[in-house]
Amino acid sequence: MTKSWLKNNNIAFIEKSIGQEGVSEELMALGYKVTPVVVVKTSAPVARGTVEGERVIVGYNVKKLAEALL
Repeated sequence: MTKSWLKNNNIAFIEKSIGQEGVSEELMALGYKVTPVVVVKTSAPVARGTVEGERVIVGYNVKKLAEALL
């Protein structure tokens, strides 16, 4: 469902599958054991450059996806 929502809203994404090497470990490093997990990379301008960050959305949550991406 998350993948469909992203496609329907023309949002570029990189899909990773638990079956791929290292992906399960990456998910566990984020502190999660469930999917889907969406990591939104952010960039905000500040006085001396930009601040990079990320927001993690767990589960299929249209409201949070829209807040972070639209």
